[in-house]
Amino acid sequence: METTIIKKSLTASRGFTLIELITAMTIMLIVVLAIGMVLVDGQRNWSIQYDRIYSDVVTDGYVARRKFDTVMRTASREKVSLDDTGSWIEVYYYASDDSVTLYITDDIGLDRLGQLQISSTNPDASLTLYLGGDFITNNGGYINNLTNDPKKLKIYCLDSCSKVEFKTNCDLYGAIYGPNTDIIMRNSVSIHGAVLGKTFVQSATATFYYDASLREGDVNDEGVHFVVKRWHE
Repeated sequence: METTIIKKSLTASRGFTLIELITAMTIMLIVVLAIGMVLVDGQRNWSIQYDRIYSDVVTDGYVARRKFDTVMRTASREKVSLDDTGSWIEVYYYASDDSVTLYITDDIGLDRLGQLQISSTNPDASLTLYLGGDFITNNGGYINNLTNDPKKLKIYCLDSCSKVEFKTNCDLYGAIYGPNTDIIMRNSVSIHGAVLGKTFVQSATATFYYDASLREGDVNDEGVHFVVKRWHE
């Protein structure tokens, strides 16, 4: 009689060792970090390019170039003065009889009832000021916008204009644009319009009234430019 013995071996399924698990997690972590760095770097580069395109320097340069082109196209060749170093040029140009544009390269002050007036008899009269230095009014001096329309007076402060200060009683109807300028109102000064400045000080009995009509910008206005509002890839 023969006896057959059958041996059955049980083989357990093999899992991951601790070393293999740590290695896999390390690889996954490296991949996630690499993808994150690529995304962050891409976003940072986009932000840098955006800032370069739409920075204050670029915007101010665009406004200055646009105004320079406008002036040069209407300039007369009978009178042209060019600095020997090429740092400035002076020309005579034809402007509208209704609108006046003043470029002031140094400090300006209106004192002792001195005034710049915008006539109310001409409905198209307007004044545009470009300030290269500080602007201060005192002792009753001010810009008298007789039209009471803030759209008729626009004041643009260049980077070299550090301060616009109204010291004494006056009513100003207009818009002031000075992203690098301190705007100061004192002693019963009243502004009707809009103000954009680096800082804004309203002291004593000074008052400010925002005119909502200035919200309606036009593509031909100084400083208007298109910006990226939404970006998608």
